[in-house]
Amino acid sequence: MKTKYLLTKSLVIASVLLIATAAIASAECLADIYQATASLNGLETALAEGYATTAECISNPREGAIGIQYSNINLVSDGVVDARHPESLFYEPQDNGTLRLVGVEYRVYAGAGNGNRLTPPVLFGREFQSRGDYYALRVWAWRDNPNGLFADWNSQISCY
Repeated sequence: MKTKYLLTKSLVIASVLLIATAAIASAECLADIYQATASLNGLETALAEGYATTAECISNPREGAIGIQYSNINLVSDGVVDARHPESLFYEPQDNGTLRLVGVEYRVYAGAGNGNRLTPPVLFGREFQSRGDYYALRVWAWRDNPNGLFADWNSQISCY
């Protein structure tokens, strides 16, 4: 009986430590992204740094939206994953016609020219998701997401 109690107690402690470690990693991730993208809240700065729109506001009727995507082709094509330089920025249209930075995407192509990467990279302790010919990691640093910090879509964002 005592062994079962100690085992249960050990599992509870391990679970708490795992949750705490994940929370610390998320906080560090956000701090890195805030520092790297604070100047990009204004679209003018993002445009001056080489980001350009790649599509209208992108939404998924069942899961939410990502907003309007702005990508930096130099970062997209360099094959480097760097927390300080996200390849894409997501902006949400506001009622007053302005855009608000809501998230970022880190991306690396899997094919030739990028080391023929066969395995997804890892950043902030998270493995990138395969998107066919590239891997990507989305982070909703500037807008809460009930689906999670690293979810594909954000149900709080609307294109309408």
